[in-house]
Parts: sequence; structure tokens; C-alpha cells
Amino acid sequence: MTDRTPRIIASILMAMIAAATAAGAVASKVDGLLGQWGGDRLVLTMNQSGGVLRSDCADGRITGPVTPDGKGGFKANGRFDLLRPGAQIVDEGPGDGVADTSRFNADITGEQMHLTIMTPGAPPRHFTLTKGKAVKLVRCL
Repeated sequence: MTDRTPRIIASILMAMIAAATAAGAVASKVDGLLGQWGGDRLVLTMNQSGGVLRSDCADGRITGPVTPDGKGGFKANGRFDLLRPGAQIVDEGPGDGVADTSRFNADITGEQMHLTIMTPGAPPRHFTLTKGKAVKLVRCL
């Protein structure tokens, strides 16, 4: 052992503590996303593997685990399909969406989420959701 060994060990331990603290902060932000968010005729249910969206005339999914940014919001990819009234024909697919080409951007302040859904060829859709809020949907008639 040299004179520098204790300082090197201390530096390594400090780096490990900082990494563990950062990992804990990210895990806490992920836990804050989990569950149901509702409002604006849309329900988003977040889970460990992404999320599921339901609205009056659309369905969607956020694919892959979501990693929150420093403020707790996120950017993720997935699918958002617009439905139409009446029966959906199996061969036509679920709607107008394209597989996993939608983009979901969420800004979160407290219990409020401002969600923007962007799909190719359509204007962005904006929703304001509240954590734990139940919403009654009237499916596309």
C-alpha cells in the first residue's frame, strides 16, 4: 500500500455512493410515473414496461421502459391508432397508426402531466392528465 491508497479507496467509495444515489433518484421518478393518469377523454396507464393509452376513438401503447428526465417527464416511442365508428375489420389493422412510429412527450408538474402525442401525417395532440384520475370513455360509436 502506498500513501495514496486510502485516497484512491475513498474516491472509489464516493463514486459508488453517488452512482447509487442517482440510481435511487431515477427509480423514484419511475415509481412516480406508474399507475393511471386520466383526463381530456384519455386514460394512460403506466407500468414497468411502458404504457397503455385508451381514448374515446383511439388506442395506443408506449413501448419499452420509460426513463424520466431530470424533472420527471419523459420522451418515448410507441403506437397511437385512431379508430372509427362501427366494427373494425381484422385485415385492416387497428386504425390509422403506423407501428411504433408515434412519439410521446410528457412534462410533469406535481400530479399533472401534459402529454403530447405526435403521429406521422397528423397534427400533434395535446392532453392534460391527472395522476389517479378516473375517466369514463365513450368508445367510438
